[in-house]
This record gives sequence, structure tokens and C-alpha cells, in this order.
Amino acid sequence: MNANTNSKSRQIANLDEKFKILCEKVLQQLTFAEEVMQGNKPDDFYEKVIQTETDIDLLENGIRANVVTLVLYAPKAAELRKIITYQDITNFLETIGDLLMGTVFYPLKKFNANLPEFDYFQLTLSKMLSYAKKMVNDAIFSFCYEDSVVAYKIIADDDGMDELLREISENTILLFQELPLNEQELTNIIGITHMAYGIEQMGDIATHIAEAAIYMIEGKDIRHQK
Repeated sequence: MNANTNSKSRQIANLDEKFKILCEKVLQQLTFAEEVMQGNKPDDFYEKVIQTETDIDLLENGIRANVVTLVLYAPKAAELRKIITYQDITNFLETIGDLLMGTVFYPLKKFNANLPEFDYFQLTLSKMLSYAKKMVNDAIFSFCYEDSVVAYKIIADDDGMDELLREISENTILLFQELPLNEQELTNIIGITHMAYGIEQMGDIATHIAEAAIYMIEGKDIRHQK
């Protein structure tokens, strides 16, 4: 084994390790989101969330650097496809981290969760988060273990997330349409809708990860297909 091959092997090992940690960090953020949605929020909660988001950004940069370096080694077609998929999925995972910050963690800071109408939405948003977390976890599994059966199932399961979003949207209108709303109630309505759409986007991203896994495993680009 020559020095060039040794160097490439080290880069691949570094890429694998960073990607594994990135997946763990994103799934940890999803767990944090589930906890805060259920009202479990220790004093240092937001400090932990912000630190994890910083870690995710750093890992994305490190993975991008590894990918650029590996491309310079002129990898074979199958290797190149996997390297490109690493980069695509890394971008998707980093986007999930951004969505969690912008559509879950920060909006919940402005919420008055003691308002009675929030109970129903809290339950449904928690269901959406659990659904999104399972989809993301399964999508990561489908890529890491090259399991296209799991990947195809994730794509089919996205309809369940769409149904939960539709339920939130319709019930928001029904519950509040006849009520005179104060500032806090308006803040809650906007926050509920914002969170629901953000979580639904995480489900969409999980399907994109599954599509990327299928591309890596089977060499087929199934994006935009019915």
C-alpha cells in the first residue's frame, strides 16, 4: 500500500468519524426539541442547544474539507458517488439543525404554554417531532447500512407527516377564528404554525436523505418522481 493510498484511507476514516458524530449531534438536538416541547427545560437548556448547534456547524465544515480532499485522489465511480452522498446528507443534517433553532427552540422562548388552547397543539407538535426524529434516524440508518428497503419506506411514510401538518393548520383556524385575540395569543398562533411547518420540513429533509441513500446504493436518482 503506497503513501497515497494510506492518506486516502485516513481521510475516509476521518470522514466516517465526523459524519457519525454529526448524526449523533443532530439526533441529540431532536431529543432536546422533544423535551422542551413537553415542558422539560433545565436552566442550562438553551446553552446546551446553542453549543450543540455550534458543534454541528464545525462538523459540517470539517466534512466538507474531507470531501474536497478525497475528490483530489481521483476516486473510482462508486467511491465518488458515496463521497458526494456524504456531502449531500451533511448539508441536509445541518439544515435540520438550523430549522430546530429557528422554528422550535427560539419560538418556544416567546410562548406562554399555560394558555389552555396550547395543550392540544403541544401534543400534536410533540407527535410531529417524534415522527420527524424517527424519519431522520431511519434515513441515517438507510445510508450507513446501505439499506434501500428502509429508504423507500421513509419516502412512503412522509404522507403521515403531511397529515399532522394539515391537522395543525385546520385546527388553528377552527379554534381561533371567532375569538378576540390578545398579543400573546397572536404570538402563540404564529409560533404554532411556524413550528409545524418547520417540523414538516424536517420530514421532507429525511426523505431527501433517503433519496440520497438510494442514489448511493443503487445509482438511481429518484428525486422529483411520483
